[in-house]
Amino acid sequence: MNAPAEPTTRSNSMNTLGRCIAVSAMLGAIVFLVLWVTAYSFVTSLLIGAGCCAIIMVACTTSALIETVVGAIAGIVFGVLAAIAVAVAAVFSLFVN
Repeated sequence: MNAPAEPTTRSNSMNTLGRCIAVSAMLGAIVFLVLWVTAYSFVTSLLIGAGCCAIIMVACTTSALIETVVGAIAGIVFGVLAAIAVAVAAVFSLFVN
């Protein structure tokens, strides 16, 4: 038999990096919003949220455990967003012919 034309496993480094960036930005935004609403000023909350985002990015690139945890959080977050998108699409499909 002939060998397959392309390797059977693809590198997920770009996919993992993109998910890590997206989740760290979302978590940084959540930290920013919670701090801004509850206790701190806009600038202080923005600095703390950006710091959390930077710490998550550095930890994600240096530790496989943190990368796994952030990947799991990304799967949950994107799953919830997909469910919300499906629900909104279902509501809007009721108004189409």
